[in-house]
Amino acid sequence: MSELVVPTHAEILRALKALRARGLPGCRDIQIDALWRVVESVRPSAGGDPVALHETLGDAIDDMPVGDLRTAAGYLFGLAQGTHGKRPTDLRKLAAAVYGVALETFARNQEKLVLSTVADRLLHAVRSTQQTPRDKTGENYVQALLVAFDIEAWSRTDRTDDDRGALREVAQNLILEVLGTVGVTLDDLSHNDLGDGVVIAITRGFPGREIVTRVLPTLERRLLDYNSNVAQGRRLRMRLVLSQGEVRIDALPITGTGMHSEAMTNALRLLDIGRLRDVLKKSPGRFIAVALSEPFYQNVVYQHLRSLDANFERIEVKVKHQTLPAYLLHDPLAIDGDTARIAKASGSKGRHLSTRPRGQPILIGQLSRRGLYISTTDIYNHQLYALAAGTTPLINHIETGLLLSEFTVIHSADPYRSAQVLAVLQEYQQFIVSGRLVFLLASSVEDIERDYEDYITQKSSEYLPTGYGLDDIESLSTPLDDPTRLASTIKLLSYSPHRIHRGFGATEAFRDYVERDLRPSERIVTTEVPLQKLSNSNLTLNQLIHLSKVTKRNHKSDKLENFIPDSTRESLIANIRTHVGRNTFSRQSLLSMLRTEFAEEWNVAPEILAGIERRVHLLHLSATVKPLPFTEFTPRRDERSPFYYRHLLDHLAALGGHAARRSFGPQMVADLLGSPNWPEFANYHLRSTAEIMALRQADMDPKRDLFWVRGAGDYSKIRNTVVKWWR
Repeated sequence: MSELVVPTHAEILRALKALRARGLPGCRDIQIDALWRVVESVRPSAGGDPVALHETLGDAIDDMPVGDLRTAAGYLFGLAQGTHGKRPTDLRKLAAAVYGVALETFARNQEKLVLSTVADRLLHAVRSTQQTPRDKTGENYVQALLVAFDIEAWSRTDRTDDDRGALREVAQNLILEVLGTVGVTLDDLSHNDLGDGVVIAITRGFPGREIVTRVLPTLERRLLDYNSNVAQGRRLRMRLVLSQGEVRIDALPITGTGMHSEAMTNALRLLDIGRLRDVLKKSPGRFIAVALSEPFYQNVVYQHLRSLDANFERIEVKVKHQTLPAYLLHDPLAIDGDTARIAKASGSKGRHLSTRPRGQPILIGQLSRRGLYISTTDIYNHQLYALAAGTTPLINHIETGLLLSEFTVIHSADPYRSAQVLAVLQEYQQFIVSGRLVFLLASSVEDIERDYEDYITQKSSEYLPTGYGLDDIESLSTPLDDPTRLASTIKLLSYSPHRIHRGFGATEAFRDYVERDLRPSERIVTTEVPLQKLSNSNLTLNQLIHLSKVTKRNHKSDKLENFIPDSTRESLIANIRTHVGRNTFSRQSLLSMLRTEFAEEWNVAPEILAGIERRVHLLHLSATVKPLPFTEFTPRRDERSPFYYRHLLDHLAALGGHAARRSFGPQMVADLLGSPNWPEFANYHLRSTAEIMALRQADMDPKRDLFWVRGAGDYSKIRNTVVKWWR
């Protein structure tokens, strides 16, 4: 028997197009030799049986990730339920309907991706049969978003090895920095070192849209800053390819952990194409050249960022045995102007976030360094603050956010859960209308009036199975009995011209933070109870659980005693990990479990339990609003924050020569924001508070009043506003 000739991707693609035009029932009447060779390879004993072709094609489609692509492929070839006997034209219309587009549009765009992906899976099936069987133990097969980059002119003769080493370090640090702006960390990715670059597989979160709209323009700007201050030999320009697909992560004796896959190979081939190199050669002022693979373009740009289509040029590149479509980005800064520009504003004169169409979503990562998340509008953080202080300075925190950041972010559920929050936000409604005060929405809420109530109801039902989510259920369900609250909240949220989404799963992010916090770390021993200094330190959950104290001291030795007995510590950590792993995991369900099980059954010391609860609140905030800073949720933490409201009140009181009031009020806030040099004053204030915090960290006692008056610029208009309202 002659050896089977493996068909090429192009041959399989041509055969699939012929089969699509005729339909599976007519497969014997058309020239689809490449497909019969696939069947012969995968099912050697099947011969030319149409049933075998049907099954082989079905297996290939089943091997695709669940989603629109797989569904459309099932319809296109008549393999989906209810499609038997339908004409090929009708099948194509059904496939187009999956994407919500007309048949003509589908034929020009999505159909090409569907056919190419099915061809990929069929070719993969053939190659799998050609490989020598081996043990796949230790391999991970995962879907990933691929970012491949390398350094332009790596081997240029005027570069030394020292230069190349420095460029490797700068390039990798910059990539990590810009990925961090959309919440991607080292824990979210795998990588292969290319010497002059890296190929990265992001296996959690899949922030494709954020990478296009946030990471690429930020990287271009950061390289502009870097290159303006270095010698010629260390100037850095980069080529990047964005793709997606399956990668196989393995661990081998010599190379250790690594990756390989056809998707990754194709991404690296695109990284080396002449057209991508020409972008930098022909544009000396550009610092990155970017190409998108066909799957990435169709699933990210075409589906979610269609307004940016004009910024890309489609090309076809012949590499090895196939022709790869790719999309070249014209200008990364033009994308930033289209999708992430945040306009400067002037308070009461109608400050707004951007020129984007009303209602178009903005991802929280795009707001990095420009906003402040208000934690105390959340009912649980509000209660935690009031527990220590007797009251929560809710209005002060909102005013501080408005005055010291470009925008103030509040979770959309907060005004629904709290009548007090709703009333305060109604008082400050003008800042919602102008776009300065914005709401963080669940990803399911695309239209406030249509989706918000369903989101609240669904959220409540998710907590029911935990057995510990009664607080969550009550806070979400009780207001449903008050139709005025729901209607008022929806009306308030609808005033905002913008929708803010996380762009990542909050529960997954919180789970990751908790699991990371449980990892072993250095042990802490104290002699103080209550925990004086330690209460100001950010101890991890693991450190709090393993905390020890000195109970007896003599000239020979100290006696140590664990706050939590040895016999219960590991069980405690195991129980937390078990709870965190549940789909219904939430911050409040975890806290409820801690109170009911640990405090009662294991008699955990109250001060330790309180420390654990504060740590859980901090992890929840850090994980779910990253990368935004936030107002603090306890008085002690608040006083040590650069956003401490009392600092701002005192600073403006010193400037105006009047005693500070309890708050500013909406109109005074608007007048201050309307001052031409308010942004300059806000930056000056934050620099001053940062210095105060640093001195306190060094156990020094800074005189705050001196900071408020030294080195101040000409803030006469701001001073006049203070005098006007506080005299």
